Amino acid sequence: MQAFGFDFGKMLRTTRSRRVTPPIPPKQIVSIVDEEPELATPVERNDASAWSAFIAYANAKGEASQRRITLHRIEGTGAATHLYAYCHERQQDRSFRVDRIQQLACCETGEVLDPALHFEMLRTTGAARCKDKLLTDVVRVGSFLARCDGDYHPLEREAINTMIERYCLNFGGSDRLCRDTGEDAKRLAPDGIDMVKALGRIAKAPQGSQIARFMLHHGAEVIEADGRINTEEFEWAVEMSNALKAIADSGRA
Repeated sequence: MQAFGFDFGKMLRTTRSRRVTPPIPPKQIVSIVDEEPELATPVERNDASAWSAFIAYANAKGEASQRRITLHRIEGTGAATHLYAYCHERQQDRSFRVDRIQQLACCETGEVLDPALHFEMLRTTGAARCKDKLLTDVVRVGSFLARCDGDYHPLEREAINTMIERYCLNFGGSDRLCRDTGEDAKRLAPDGIDMVKALGRIAKAPQGSQIARFMLHHGAEVIEADGRINTEEFEWAVEMSNALKAIADSGRA
């Protein structure tokens, strides 16, 4: 897809294999059984995409496994019933039934969540509890910038929270929106596809050029927050900056 003089299709091809791997929660271990949840065919991602968690899951025989997942899509009518997600232990996309999830926990903190209630909330609100879906996309891109080098430094977390606060100041948002989005940001583990799709949605938004200029500044702060930039990280950061510059320049008179 060529847009604003930038080849987003090429960017997708070069970044789609990049993944953010969430940590194993405190006092938890991963374990996999022979009979797995079903392999999932590629699906169109929805608003829940990039949200990650640690689950204990019972297969059809009642055998339990523990694994980290990152959502692509939640489905259900009236309630969340099925998940399509990337399993970090199997390194494959899998489908899961919500009623077979015995435990759900935050990868970052180990906080235990109610599976039925939480996945239904994610089905209706998306990966972050905010009506401003562009803010969720900004956080997806920021989280990818911070985490895809395999390290999530406390200063990077702080930089993302600062980015959220300043977004709310610049584009409108309450203190509660800022607080909730900052809390949700720590559970996002976007991959390269999430990141490029987020950039594409920002590019199409009426205020996309202003948001791109905003992200050029604050994205650089996220990248530089931990004081370390390796060669590979520098190369894709330059490509992302080029995409944001193309979007930003599209709105200039």
